[in-house]
Amino acid sequence: MKISFIVIGRNEGFKLRKCFTSLKKLNSNQNLKLKSETIYVDSDSSDDSISIAKEHKINHIIKIKGNINAAIARNVGASYAKYDWLLFLDGDMELQESFFLDDHEDKFTDNDFFSGQFINYYYNREWNKISEDEFVPNPKTEKQFTPGGLFIVKNKIWKELNGMRDYYKRSQDFDFGLRCFKNGYRFTRYNQLLAIHHTISYLSNSRNLEFFKKGYYLYSRSLLYRDHIFTNFNRYCFKILIKQDYTLVFLFLSTISIPFLNLYAMLFYLLPFLYKVIKNRKNGLFFYTGYLIARDITVALGLLFFYPSKTLRYNIEYIDK
Repeated sequence: MKISFIVIGRNEGFKLRKCFTSLKKLNSNQNLKLKSETIYVDSDSSDDSISIAKEHKINHIIKIKGNINAAIARNVGASYAKYDWLLFLDGDMELQESFFLDDHEDKFTDNDFFSGQFINYYYNREWNKISEDEFVPNPKTEKQFTPGGLFIVKNKIWKELNGMRDYYKRSQDFDFGLRCFKNGYRFTRYNQLLAIHHTISYLSNSRNLEFFKKGYYLYSRSLLYRDHIFTNFNRYCFKILIKQDYTLVFLFLSTISIPFLNLYAMLFYLLPFLYKVIKNRKNGLFFYTGYLIARDITVALGLLFFYPSKTLRYNIEYIDK
C-alpha cells in the first residue's frame, strides 16, 4: 500500500506534533506493510510549525504565502505527491491505527474515494480541553456526497478533476465531493474511527462571529449552491440544500410571495424556521435564532450579489530539511 499523506496547517502548535506522531506510529506498524511519504503545506504560520515539521523529518515541507486557503494548500501538497493514494488531513488531526488495521486491504481495493469518522476534542481559547464527542462504532458504511477535510482518494481521480477549486475559501471539500459524485466516483464513509480532531467548538460565539466577519458563509453556501444548482445543475447538491438549508428555500419562497400575500407570506419562512430552532435548542435558543437568521440572509444575498475573484496570487517556498 503506497500513500502520500498531505497535511495542511497554520499555527497548529502542539496539535501538529500529535498529527506527525500519529503518522510516524502508522508508518512503523509492520502489519500494514505501508510505503508512504508525508507532505506538509504550511499556510504562513507565525509559530514553530516549520521547526516541528523539520524535527519530525517530514519528506516535503512547503510554505505558502499570499491569498491562500485550504484548497490551495491541498492542491500544492498534491502536486508533490508521487504515490497512487492521497490521504488529506489537517494539522490538528491524529490518525488512528485501528482504521487501517481493520480490513485495510479491502478498503483500498473496494473504493476509489473514502474516509472514516472522526471525533472532536473541544478546547477553549487557551487550548484547555473542555469536552469531547462520543464515538459509537457501527459496522454500517454510508454513501455520502461530501468528505470533509479528512479523506483518501486515488491520485488519478484528483488529477482528472484538477483537484480543488482554489477560489473556495470554505467548503472546498463539498465542492470536490459533489464533482466526484457527478463524475461517477462515489464517496464511502466507514463508521470506524479514522482520526481525533483537536478544535474549538464549531458553535462557539467567537468562532461564528469570526466566520461572519470573514464572509465564510458566502463561500461555504452561496458559492456552492450557485455553482452546483444554478450554473451547472447537480442534483446531489440540491439534496444537500433541502436537507441542511431548507429554511433558506422557504425564505426565497416567502420573499417572492410578499406581493401576493403581504406579510402573511413570511409564515412560509417562520414555521420551518421555528422548527429548526427548536430542533437545535441544545445550542441555545437565543444564540441559534440569531445565528440562523444571519446565515440565511447572508447566503441569500450572496447568491444574488457575491462573485469572488477566481484569480488568486500566492507564493510557494520549498523548505530544505
